[in-house]
Amino acid sequence: MAIITKATRGAVGTNNWTNPANATADDTTYATAAPAKKGSIVGDWDFGAFSDAELPIGATINSVVIRANYKVSTQDSIASLGIENGNNGAYDAQETDTSEPLADANFDTTYNTTPSETDLKTAGRLVARISGIRGNSNTTVTVSLDYVELRVDYSTGSASASPSASPSAS
Repeated sequence: MAIITKATRGAVGTNNWTNPANATADDTTYATAAPAKKGSIVGDWDFGAFSDAELPIGATINSVVIRANYKVSTQDSIASLGIENGNNGAYDAQETDTSEPLADANFDTTYNTTPSETDLKTAGRLVARISGIRGNSNTTVTVSLDYVELRVDYSTGSASASPSASPSAS
């Protein structure tokens, strides 16, 4: 098994996060959301195509994960981060992380139906719909999103590389 990653190429469609282009690299420059009480801020980020050099032709796709690296400004607002994995306009149900990390933390969600090689090699087909969510609290919160990436675990018929890190769900 091997794992390859691809950072988002940027925000697409209606994206209500502040500075959504900041979520394209692991660089501590953040896209932010400050949702209202019982509200959410939603945005979509898509991914470029994997090349044949990155993902060999005929590889077996074992899993595809969207990783969002984020933090919150306070743990007193009942905040969460939601992700919906999109493929060609169809979205999985939203998964949420309620851990309210004060330092950068990863939240991984696995596609319910594994995207095909064609899906992975078509730019813009896979989308991460990410929501910064505030619960029923009077305490304001800022959700800060450092980066969004696609993680593909695949294998080939020949000997394959051992992954340096495996995807994990929070």
